[in-house]
Amino acid sequence: MKLDSATLFASVTFATFAGVVVMLLFTLSLRHRTAEITFSGIVWAFGLLAIAIGMLLVGLRGSIPDSLSIFVANLVLITGAGLRPNAVASLCGRKPFLWLPFLLSGFWAALWLLPAFREQVYLRVGFVNGAYLASALYIIWLCAFCNTARLVNARILGIIMSLEAVALLIAISHHTLEQYSSYAQSFQTHAMTVYLTLLLITTIGSTMCVAAMALERIQGRFHEQAMEDDLTGLPNRRALFKRGRQMLESKDNRKAPYAVILLDIDHFKSINDRLGHATGDEILRLFGRITKGLLPQGALAGRLGGEEFAIILPGALHRKAEITALDLAQAFTRESEAVLGNGNHATMSAGVLTTGISSSLDVSLKFADACLYLAKREGRNRIVSEDRSGQRAGATSTIATILDQDTGELQRLSIHAPPPTEEPVNFNKLSN
Repeated sequence: MKLDSATLFASVTFATFAGVVVMLLFTLSLRHRTAEITFSGIVWAFGLLAIAIGMLLVGLRGSIPDSLSIFVANLVLITGAGLRPNAVASLCGRKPFLWLPFLLSGFWAALWLLPAFREQVYLRVGFVNGAYLASALYIIWLCAFCNTARLVNARILGIIMSLEAVALLIAISHHTLEQYSSYAQSFQTHAMTVYLTLLLITTIGSTMCVAAMALERIQGRFHEQAMEDDLTGLPNRRALFKRGRQMLESKDNRKAPYAVILLDIDHFKSINDRLGHATGDEILRLFGRITKGLLPQGALAGRLGGEEFAIILPGALHRKAEITALDLAQAFTRESEAVLGNGNHATMSAGVLTTGISSSLDVSLKFADACLYLAKREGRNRIVSEDRSGQRAGATSTIATILDQDTGELQRLSIHAPPPTEEPVNFNKLSN
């Protein structure tokens, strides 16, 4: 088959129509698609549909009125070009701008009213290709700088759209130069062949990449769910340790002290036994909501298991960590009455540990666990805090502060603390 311009143009038109069908069937067949994925798939398909209709009308020029083959054809082409970035923006986690395609097509309609614009082919074609180029550059920008989900296929899409941008620059140059007689016919033929070939490749490749990005988003959501506690919406134990270590080893936090808070809901087993597991689950959800609302910026909270939770505060001073624990415990006690009813409320015990830069997360959690154990031993509904941020590594005792949440009374006492080790923390030793 001879690959002349007419054949290539027909191939691009067919590939665009095929992309519409493929994208719609693909999107609607995804069982675990989110609203963003559904939106992006449908918008990309409708963008391709508008482009395909526009190309079909252009191909029928001479057989249909110019008002259809030129004005309407380019109007829908521009609309389709403007729809595509909205689909990519949704997949990249950005807010789409659905007004963009209508703004571009509105400019086209306004310029069409000007005879000087309407009668000059290179101006009309230059505007349409310019709108296409702006669309391609916007998609490249989205893939390069707004890919918050770090989608691999977004990077590939950026490369493909770069090829489309090159093709459009060739087309713009071709239509600008063809008005000059010195522009050789052979160059015109080669330029259009390269342009349409690149357009065919990018039409197929971009649709495949958008579909692959949707699959990546679904896989990423599954990964997030595997790292999230279903009841509270907080990171689970595995995610807490993974993200916590990454956070403390980051460049910003590597040389800064940090605090760890361990919290335990008092008498949680009794709540389950007396009021049922549904009430116990609601108490856990309540703590998750309160934590999300009160957690300081940059902090990380997670559920260790059962009724035990942990919070990591990078760069936090000891007093800030104590206040954070107190705010959480008091808010939880206050709001739990609405869940338990009849004037009942739940309380929490907490262990707060502020440590220096040399202490690992596992060791810090062990000291915080000792503080939590002391808080429960002293009667629960208490916060025991320990400041080791300025203590030498081999110390075997420290001064702890006990805060009674009901009375606000502070006590200071010496507790025995083992030297730091790399042994894992046993979070199952505490009892209600």
